[in-house]
Amino acid sequence: MALGLSKRKACALLFWGAPVLLIHLVDYCCQVWAAEHGDGPMQDLQMLELFSGEQELTRQCRLNGIECRAMDIRKDKVLHDLTSSRGFCLALLRLLRVQPNGMIWGGNPCASWVWISASTTKRRSREHGIFGDEGLEGVRVANCLAARFALLAMVAIVNGVWWSVEQPSSSCLPKCPYVAHVMTNMAPTWYLRTWMGAFNHFCSKPTALFGSWPLLEELKCRLSQAEQKSLRESSAGMYTKKRLPDGRVRVTGGKRLKESGAYTPEFGKRVAQLFKKGAVSASHLAAQRQRSLWKLEGPKGFEQPLDWKHADLPALRQFLLEEIAANRFHPQPGLPL
Repeated sequence: MALGLSKRKACALLFWGAPVLLIHLVDYCCQVWAAEHGDGPMQDLQMLELFSGEQELTRQCRLNGIECRAMDIRKDKVLHDLTSSRGFCLALLRLLRVQPNGMIWGGNPCASWVWISASTTKRRSREHGIFGDEGLEGVRVANCLAARFALLAMVAIVNGVWWSVEQPSSSCLPKCPYVAHVMTNMAPTWYLRTWMGAFNHFCSKPTALFGSWPLLEELKCRLSQAEQKSLRESSAGMYTKKRLPDGRVRVTGGKRLKESGAYTPEFGKRVAQLFKKGAVSASHLAAQRQRSLWKLEGPKGFEQPLDWKHADLPALRQFLLEEIAANRFHPQPGLPL
């Protein structure tokens, strides 16, 4: 099957509130691919892992015969930076290469969304709201990544591709209006909590998994009180607490906190095995709907339709204008840019 969106899929994206610019970006990716590879078949991937970190999930998928690609800024600071126009277009192109019933997996950077950084990011304060203190570069980058991942998830849904996200359980990313919009208004979305400690992690790490992939439910595990205590003891140094003169407690991440973000081989292998398992019975899906369907009542305190201002659309538009000037992109006539 060739790249691109049918008229029906494009209309579906616009109906669900995607910006028109997203249609142009898809067209641009298709034209770039055609210029290099011709118009032949191109959906050659089964999975795309974004923000892949140590790439353990990709490694285990490949060991299980799954054609998977990974993207992470630590791997390529230019082409894998989703806040840049070229980085986002590369992610979009690779998503378009994922076959129907494939999956896009996001290990979105969590530092700006979790409770341990709340006093700095101000994401949980009434004054700043969920978008936090946008005077901080880290907050602005996290907001941009969340908005752009939501755009990718929308394209995945209309292309019949599952999407999934992993976050620490305290992450407020699901409440980001762009992510919440996809979770609430588009394909059925599952939300569940599990423990990375159940997958041989060095700490218990309560984890949230959410997305449209029904088999996320199979990753739900429990830890006994004794197991949690044992893992807490073995993960000393994750963070420190200090009581301030005014009585407040300051929590600071320790040197092992960043290490805790890496997936274990056991977790990656389990995801790969479930992906290969594929089909799910209708009765199993019905049971999941009752247990784990996301029940958020839509974004609150945010204008509708979404204006996608945190996705930095002007930069993407300027990029396309430069590609038009260089004769590398030919937009659809009659479709406003």
